[in-house]
Amino acid sequence: MMSYLEIKRDFWLLPPDIDPDDTDIKHEAYKEAIDTLGQISTMYSPMEKIDVLMKTFDKIHEEVENYFKTLASAQGKVKMLSMDDLLPIFHFILIRARIPHLGSEIQFIDDMVGQGISHGEASHRFTTLSLCYEQIRHERERDNT
Repeated sequence: MMSYLEIKRDFWLLPPDIDPDDTDIKHEAYKEAIDTLGQISTMYSPMEKIDVLMKTFDKIHEEVENYFKTLASAQGKVKMLSMDDLLPIFHFILIRARIPHLGSEIQFIDDMVGQGISHGEASHRFTTLSLCYEQIRHERERDNT
């Protein structure tokens, strides 16, 4: 799935001894971020849902940073996570989180918070969530026709 979403191999977070072309590998990249995002449907207030979204992005950055710190000690290379890298990673996490009624969750946040998150980091992350959801919906509709 990571190659389908065009996530750069550097961000697959595979241990150095694993071949990324091996289809038998059971690797749980971004597990903490997936688990965190999965909590969004257990929150009742829109701001709690936004907080889960913010924590999810923090977990992504944390997991990438920890992975490259480990590699840097062995290989001396460090990578920065750009938005071009982050979008497909978040898309992957959103798919793997399998959030029931995600469209309703997004609509609830939008209806209840509205202009309250029109600027800043929360707005950016909510827009990313909405964008990825719409892409998933579009792909599903295309596959069903």
